Formats: sequence, C-alpha cells, structure tokens
Amino acid sequence: DMLTANPRIDAMTCNADSVALSCWQAMKAAGRTDIPFSGANGDCANLASILKGEQDFSVILFLKSGGALAMQTAVKVATKQRYKRAGVVPIQGVDRPLAQRILSGKAKVPAGLDTLQRLQKARAGCK
Repeated sequence: DMLTANPRIDAMTCNADSVALSCWQAMKAAGRTDIPFSGANGDCANLASILKGEQDFSVILFLKSGGALAMQTAVKVATKQRYKRAGVVPIQGVDRPLAQRILSGKAKVPAGLDTLQRLQKARAGCK
C-alpha cells in the first residue's frame, strides 16, 4: 500500500535482512523494483540477493565478535576487575560492486571478519 500510495519513494531501508526480503517481495508485487533498498545483518539469502543485483546494500553485523567482547567486559564487571570501555560490534557495509571485489580478491576485509566466507557461501547458494 505504501509503495502504490507514494510513487515518489526514492529508497527504502528495511531494519533487518529478513524484513528486506519481504520489502523486495512487496516491491515486485507493486512493480517498483526500481527503488534501491537495504537491510542489516548480512544474512546469506540477502548477500545472495545483493550478488544477483536485487538488494542494493546490507550492513553485516558481526554479532559473535561483539558478543564475545561484551561478555568479557560483563565478567570483569561482575568480578570487580578493571576493564576497558566496552567494545563495539564490528560492522561492514556491502553493496554488489564491493562484494564482487571481495570475491575476486581485489578488496580486502578488516582482519577477523568473515565477510569473504559469507559471500562465498552466498555465491554457492547458501548451502
């Protein structure tokens, strides 16, 4: 309804990749596949959609890396140990050109992030 009632939508941000797939289905049904759209999480199905040229952008959230840092800080706080300021969950934005450069080895990813492995899995069909 929103897509047909607002023909001047220039872009859509869907707050999670699982929602972004629903956005894509709604855009196709409304004949509005011309609208760039993004999601967040870096889910395999969405990275595959980016590689196909459907989804335009996603922000990969490396929650396992950030979760480990948060747990280490929580343990130190609970045991009254000194701790450094809590870390931040690592993220990386990915669009189709960057994904293709990463897969071809022409672009590097920050150390410790599994962006290449996620993209390889997406390219292989998320199996």
